[in-house]
Amino acid sequence: MACAKHFPGHGDVDVDSHLDLPVINKSRAELDSNEIKPFRELINAGIGSVMVAHLSVPSIDTGEHRATSISKNTVTGVLRNDLRV
Repeated sequence: MACAKHFPGHGDVDVDSHLDLPVINKSRAELDSNEIKPFRELINAGIGSVMVAHLSVPSIDTGEHRATSISKNTVTGVLRNDLRV
């Protein structure tokens, strides 16, 4: 099964997520038009799974130092409800 990773986008960080929790300080609109866009296209094309990154994205979840990998706002809110995975 093909897997799209690392949602919502891991390319714009300056910290190794194995050493610390990287933070992506972009608005939801910026994320939607850049980082999330390829995931949306892969989901619409029928990708079998999506791996969630270990990042902090305050525009999706404002919990202090809450990683996207355990964020209800990210997994349920964005992936399941918004992108319909």
